[in-house]
Amino acid sequence: MALTVLNIEASLISERMAKLRDRHQQAFRLMFRQWLRDVGFLMGHEISKSLSTWRKKDIETPLGTAREWTLTEHPTIVGILRAAMPMVEGLMDAFPESDVGWIGAFRHYADGHHHFEIEAPYWAVPPLAGKTVLLVDPMIATGRSIIRVLHRLKKETPARIVVVGLVAARPGVEAVQRDFPEVDVVLAALDEALNKDAYIVPGLGDAGDLAFGPKI
Repeated sequence: MALTVLNIEASLISERMAKLRDRHQQAFRLMFRQWLRDVGFLMGHEISKSLSTWRKKDIETPLGTAREWTLTEHPTIVGILRAAMPMVEGLMDAFPESDVGWIGAFRHYADGHHHFEIEAPYWAVPPLAGKTVLLVDPMIATGRSIIRVLHRLKKETPARIVVVGLVAARPGVEAVQRDFPEVDVVLAALDEALNKDAYIVPGLGDAGDLAFGPKI
């Protein structure tokens, strides 16, 4: 499995991450969603470099013919609701011809606030056989949601899966690596720890709540 962390070097992604993490700027919900969308687009640009469907094509200009690289097939984008929505919009800007699917996955706390199971009752996913799939989940904490979803997605026989995350905790990434060594992971940022409630530290908080408001 290839692991790519994009904020290691200074870039527009790291600049947007500074805004997304800043608790004083997180109150501006519209801008928080826009920064998520920006990161999605910028990550799409980075991911595009690894796609295998680029081909040279002759393009007629007003003055002659130019040869340019073009994508013969765009990746399929699958977002985990609800926090992934702005990032998926950014990836759709990068890959406007992509098919898009949605999965509803969440933590179900059956016993207090520390013990939870992952439930994924909603699936609306296009055909994936032979496709490159970008699986988008902004916050990868324990990795259990991604692992639950990957078990089902693999049954659809995609050619390649790339997990696209905003911030991940190292224990969650390592869990994904153990179960799915063939899956690539591309992150804007990788943090080292989880707290007692299995949230990423330092992280940035609950991306879904910050983008759309608190849930019950």
